[in-house]
Amino acid sequence: MICFQYGNGVAVLPAAVTEHLKKAAKNDLIVLLTLASDESLCRAADPAAALSAKTGVAVSDVRASLSFWRGTGLIASEEAAGDEAGAPVEKAVAAPKIIADKGLPEYSSAELTAIIDDKSKNVKELIRECEHVMGKIFNRAEVGVLAGMIDHLGLDGEYVLVLLTHCVKMGKKSMRYVEKTALSLFDDGITDAKALADYLRRIEALAEVEGQIRAL
Repeated sequence: MICFQYGNGVAVLPAAVTEHLKKAAKNDLIVLLTLASDESLCRAADPAAALSAKTGVAVSDVRASLSFWRGTGLIASEEAAGDEAGAPVEKAVAAPKIIADKGLPEYSSAELTAIIDDKSKNVKELIRECEHVMGKIFNRAEVGVLAGMIDHLGLDGEYVLVLLTHCVKMGKKSMRYVEKTALSLFDDGITDAKALADYLRRIEALAEVEGQIRAL
């Protein structure tokens, strides 16, 4: 017999969480469990920063995880439920619901083939270039991530290549990480290659300074 030792607190989660565990990464689970166990984080002026401070997960990774869970429909940013300053609140919902433009879809074989064969978007050539940047041949799921970025988010090839190059430079060669980062950037309104390049230059400069400080 297995029993939970609840102690002084309980984290309540919708049963639908189990449907998304296979796709959830370590940071996704840390963020979700922390959010469920401390309701005050939902009402923080900046929930991502508050979660980062409590969990030790980088703010950018927290934002990516929040985007992932919003894509599943398990949490939602609700302006109407904001705090006194009007900041949006991350709210856990009791059951999944569809949230427009959140998350990358899963394509059938026919749908994926149609996207890849669309000559107007040069998807086949882009896949080859992305494979070269990442240093590997993509499997079907990884091609599906690229298809979702192009078809669902409407990002162009230059944007995708800039993002992948940044992820490789930061030591992140997982398309799962690329997917979460793309969703987070899309949520933040960074949807063209120039804005992305400017944003990533700042991120990389900050990472370099942080590395120097840690070395000291």
